[in-house]
Amino acid sequence: MADEPLARASDRGLLGSANHLLAVLVSAAETRVGILATELQEERVRLSRLVLFGGAALFCLGLGIVLLSVFVAVLYWDSDRLAVLGLLSGLFLGLGVVNAIVLAVIVRSYKRPLQETVEVLAKDRQSLERGL
Repeated sequence: MADEPLARASDRGLLGSANHLLAVLVSAAETRVGILATELQEERVRLSRLVLFGGAALFCLGLGIVLLSVFVAVLYWDSDRLAVLGLLSGLFLGLGVVNAIVLAVIVRSYKRPLQETVEVLAKDRQSLERGL
């Protein structure tokens, strides 16, 4: 019935027009729900991958940094162990602050979840307002 031209629906009177309008509205809602479902699925996959690879990277990098720090501290144990430990601590704290700033910039640059669905619904609303 949604494919039926509006002229043919109006030939059947008010009830035909109302049925056609209802079919069009249901079809539009079905399309919007489909877009929403697709976006939710994409977001879930993206977040799962981000958590998985981010966690693995953090674990490996953390272990590597700890082992490198121990290696450098043991290498200079007899001569300048306190200076080396202080330098390494300052370096890692500085890198942590830089990474926190970069992370904040990245988070701010992400668009809102379901942004495309919100944009399509806004266009639909504007179209309906112009038609009224």
